[in-house]
Amino acid sequence: MRQLEKIKKIKDKKSIKESVELILQNTKEKELRSRTKLRKLIQRQYELKAANDFDEEAKEKDALFKRVEINMDRLLKILTGHSQAVDSLELKLREISARRIDTKAMKEEQLALH
Repeated sequence: MRQLEKIKKIKDKKSIKESVELILQNTKEKELRSRTKLRKLIQRQYELKAANDFDEEAKEKDALFKRVEINMDRLLKILTGHSQAVDSLELKLREISARRIDTKAMKEEQLALH
């Protein structure tokens, strides 16, 4: 019995290669997480600096910015119209399906009465 336990313990032990691979994998994951955190932090700082440097006068003088702003307004209006159309279609589909369910229920009641 003891011999079996010793064999199981030996088999359960990881080899040096497996241990090294596990350690390397863990360090790679930690480095990846720290790199992404650092990248996000630098990006936020850059965005804040760019936002602070951009004043209202430059915004008014910049024709490209105005053009983008106008196009965004147009897109917003179009998307609003589309979403309203989708909402009305969903409402119509619900009404149609409700009518079908009601007619099916009425037919089933009539069949049950006869």
